[in-house]
Formats: sequence, C-alpha cells, structure tokens
Amino acid sequence: MIKVTGNIQTKNGKLYALLNYKDENGKRKVKWISTGLAEKDNKRKAQRMLPEIILKFQEELEAQDEKGSDKQDFIQFLYDYLKIARHNVTQTTYMHYKRMVDGRIKAFFEPLKLKIDEVTATHINKLCESILLDGCKTNTAIRYRGLIMVAFEYAFKNDMVTANPCAKSQRPKKNAYYAGFYSKEELNQLLKVAKDDQLYVPITLAAYYGLRRSEVIGVKWSNIDFDAKRINIWHKVMQEEKEDGGTQIVGYDTMKNKSSRRTMPLIPAVEKILLEHKAKQEEYMKLFGNSYSKEYKDYVCVDPLGGIIKPNFVTDHFRHLLEEHGLKKIRFHDLRHTCASLLLANGISMKQIQEWLGHSDFSTTANIYAHLEYDTKLQSAEMMAKVIGYED
Repeated sequence: MIKVTGNIQTKNGKLYALLNYKDENGKRKVKWISTGLAEKDNKRKAQRMLPEIILKFQEELEAQDEKGSDKQDFIQFLYDYLKIARHNVTQTTYMHYKRMVDGRIKAFFEPLKLKIDEVTATHINKLCESILLDGCKTNTAIRYRGLIMVAFEYAFKNDMVTANPCAKSQRPKKNAYYAGFYSKEELNQLLKVAKDDQLYVPITLAAYYGLRRSEVIGVKWSNIDFDAKRINIWHKVMQEEKEDGGTQIVGYDTMKNKSSRRTMPLIPAVEKILLEHKAKQEEYMKLFGNSYSKEYKDYVCVDPLGGIIKPNFVTDHFRHLLEEHGLKKIRFHDLRHTCASLLLANGISMKQIQEWLGHSDFSTTANIYAHLEYDTKLQSAEMMAKVIGYED
C-alpha cells in the first residue's frame, strides 16, 4: 500500500490539503488538493475532510500503479500537448511543431509503440542521429529535441512522468552561423536602385534600424512621433499558415521578446523618407477613392491600393530586385546583419548593438557578430605593442 500523509495549508486565502507520498522510485512527491473552502472560519471543517481526501488520493495512486501499462501512448501525448501549446505560440510556430510531429517524430517513434514513460534519452539521441544521417544540419536536430523537451517538461509538471528523459540526452552541437551582410558601398547602391520600388521603405527601415521583417511590416503611423522624433517598435505582422493549407496575415502587439519592444530615435534621413511616403500614401488614398483599402490605413508598409505588403512578398521581391540590378545575393533578413556590422565597424559596442537590434540577451549578439570584431582586436594589438614596446 502506498503511504500518504498530509495536513491542511492555506494558499491565496483558500484551504488546501497538502499530501506527501513516495513514487515507485522512492522519490518524495507532494500534491496540493483544494478543499473548496475559504480560510476564514473553515479550518476545523477542512481538518475533518482531510482523512477522506487522503484515502481517495491513495486509492487513485494505487489504481494508477496497478494499470501501469495503461500509460498514454507517446505520440498521442505529443498531439495532446500541441493542442495545449497552440494557445501560447503563434499559428506559424504551431504548424511548424505539428509538421515535426506528423513527420520525423511520428515516423521514428510509432513503430516502437512506446508509452510516455518508456521514452528514454537513448531514444531521443537516436532520433537526432537519424536526422543528421539524412543530411540535415545539427540545428534541425536541436529543434526536434527542443520540442520533445518542452513537451516532457509539461508532462513532468503534471505528474505524467517522474523525470524528463531529455535531461540525460545529448544536445547536438549547434552549427556555427556567419551572417551575410553588405558593405557601406553595397548598401548605398541598394538604396539607390530601390528608390522607386515598393520595398524602398521596408529596405530603409531594415537597414537603418536592423528590424526583423515582421517588425518592418508592423510599423504604424500611430507609433511614429514626428514631434518627439521617435519611432516605437511595438507591433509585428506575420504571414501564418492555416490548417487548410492557405495563409493569413495576423498582427501582434506581443513582440518576439521583451527587448524587441523598443523605442528608437527617428533618424533624420529616415524621417524625410517616411514623410515623403506618407504624402504619397495620402495622394493614393484620394486618387483611388473607394478602391483604396482602409483596413491597413495606419500601417506604413502598404502598396498603392492600401493593401499591406505581405511578408512572403518582401522575401521574394527583394531577391528579384537584387537579381534585376546585378547586386550581391543576400536575404532581406541580412539587412539586419548589415546594420549590426556597420555599427560594429564604426565603434559601437556589442552591448549597444544588442539594445539597437532588440536581442533578448548579450550572448545572442556576441555569438552572431563575434567574428566581425577583428578591427577592435587590431586596436588592442596596436595598444599592447605601444604599452610593452619590447624589442629584442
């Protein structure tokens, strides 16, 4: 018989039974069970309820112990977890997770017919190995392991498993990443040829401020204060997959991380371009009348008919623009890296660049741009040569 002890505790003004017991591995566990009673004047009543609560919980534990093999199937657990997780992630992230489960994870685990408590670190390591043997980069294997890890964290917190097997699995070594970027001359050439293109304003915002694509498209006129000379990066726009296979445009006031929500100085050159664009937008509004879309009236990055410029269009048209003018191939996102590299080359510290780009922590900035710090190393070398000045 599983021994359960307990006492009555108060939490947030309510009375709970705090139960203590040991699992099948001898590990001490606790369980909070609400009595449904408020703290005031109910402690004696709660004490009288305690033996019945302990007995009922003890019976539940013993029933679970007898079933044992009736633990939930691992693949079904992952699908159930996705239903919960989709409320805390974007639609695009949810669809990405679902494709991972539908594809490689299901193909690997389904033949094994494992219950949730039968999955081990060895299974997870072998899944990662199979991904690498298929020619995928280690970053892909890391993403799959990451999804399984957070799913097991949920299972552990909800007493579905006694430990997270991912904790003992081996995390694949992350691929070194070297961002593409333009030099000052290449960027100026791009801005010159894009002058009359639909992407001129998005390219300008990405280059000067290092904004992500979703942040560029999410810039609103109401978030630009021309009097105070500030631009607020408080909104983003995503092109998300739908379960029927189509896509939809969705705006979010929740940014990628806390640091991504930032207020930037309005750079004079950018202010001039934005004011010219605003005047042109108002002209189009009058010219096209009822044909002009009012849905995205507050957005900066819209087409001549007022429709928002879609993220996928930005990616595809940017590539076409570079090809058309014979410019070096980079991604639209590499304008963000270009911004960082130009800042670094002109004496701006990594910490300042972190804040400008809206990275959540310093290590992200340092890992991406450490290889660009050679100029600062040269300055250090010159300084050491002067300080020591030793000659044989």
